[in-house]
Amino acid sequence: MAATNSAYGGIRGLDNGTLSGGDGTGTAQFALDSHRLALVKQARDLTGNLLPEGADVDSDSEIYFILIVENPTAAPAPDIQLHDPLAIDQFQYISNSLEMTVLPVGSTDLWNSPWSPVTDAVGSESPDDVASVVIEEEVSRITFGAMAGQENASFDLERGQRVALRFRVRVE
Repeated sequence: MAATNSAYGGIRGLDNGTLSGGDGTGTAQFALDSHRLALVKQARDLTGNLLPEGADVDSDSEIYFILIVENPTAAPAPDIQLHDPLAIDQFQYISNSLEMTVLPVGSTDLWNSPWSPVTDAVGSESPDDVASVVIEEEVSRITFGAMAGQENASFDLERGQRVALRFRVRVE
């Protein structure tokens, strides 16, 4: 979605020649583009095979969930935030399984890209990294990016990049 905007004015908001094109023409026009970034959540087996939608998974088996955000635009996307609540009666988060990777948009081998571990811990006075897990009575909250209540560092997704966060769960 794009919108053309015009700057008007000069000293005290008057078109008195102090702003080149201050009458809303020429160089005082600019376009703002706004893009919604897509979030994809995948379920994969432990070898990385994508599970088809609606696939049966046995109780007590482990699978991976992967959250993926792509920025196909020509500008950075500041302050990416992801929140994935997992119902404890359906999935048990496997401790210390959070990992992330950043690669170019269009990369075809996400599973075999270099994954870096991130801690489960919520930062105290200052965040220790970009993700954390809080396990409550009914839900495990997986968060990525600076979020209220879970002290993570902020994360800016550069133009033409894809970020993915993966973690293991045990199916109940």
